[in-house]
Amino acid sequence: MPNDHPLFRDHPTTGSVTVSTGAEPVPYRAEDGEGLMLIGRGNLETVTQAMGSEGVHPVVTASGHAAMGIILSDFRKASHGAHREIQVFALCSKTPGEVIGDDAMALPVAMTTRSDLGTLCLHLWNDTARVVAFNTEYLGLNARLAACEFFPRDGDAVTFACADKETGPILRGQIGFQKRPSLATLWEVLRIAGWRAFVHLGRSPYAGAFVVNKRSDVLPENRFAPTFTGADKMVTRHWNDGRDDGRDRLELLHPDLQPYGFEPIAVEHMWPFRFVYHHPDHKGG
Repeated sequence: MPNDHPLFRDHPTTGSVTVSTGAEPVPYRAEDGEGLMLIGRGNLETVTQAMGSEGVHPVVTASGHAAMGIILSDFRKASHGAHREIQVFALCSKTPGEVIGDDAMALPVAMTTRSDLGTLCLHLWNDTARVVAFNTEYLGLNARLAACEFFPRDGDAVTFACADKETGPILRGQIGFQKRPSLATLWEVLRIAGWRAFVHLGRSPYAGAFVVNKRSDVLPENRFAPTFTGADKMVTRHWNDGRDDGRDRLELLHPDLQPYGFEPIAVEHMWPFRFVYHHPDHKGG
């Protein structure tokens, strides 16, 4: 049963909040789904400008790029109803000058092993009005309404396409489906994380990270909200995995996204995708 997973035993529903669409349970929980994290790098000047009025700073790769990613989620069973989500983020820190390596696995390792770093939510889309309201009015995120098609399997490909309800196409693409990570990828994670962190991540039923909101009337300061992810299968690999057959493709179509010059270098595929998102005021866990 989904609620028997350690993630949900440790993070039960504790109450509810009221937003414009009605009462919603807290914390936000997704008990079953599928997720993709496109791991990459973007234009540092553009990301720096996007953070210009925020109280956080971009984390930079060794070659001088902004550490960025795009998360696509198909939540099929969730506390706020089945829905889909696109989140564009940049890795950030409260202090300037933080640097990670250029390795493809450097960003996901930093997200899950460094509590001083978070992912600033630059752009967010959901495909139901109730989730847009909850994310915007309670969590202080800049959510917008979208129409999304995720994960219709076609042979060994996983496809996605999303459009903003008001302004048109956001992105589209596909990744090649792979059942398990390669040994080379595991060695790369071990080298970056170190043995102790590698063993801890392997033994833990779920991993924690922090999502940071942009400043708004709801949350006037950048707050680090604790999030937790658990998946039975998690395959992380390099983008196109050394192939030249175009197994992985991404087109950024929205004018808000194109200036980032986002270049994917790795992909993390998670299923069943379980997720908990707490308000920044949550204590413990």
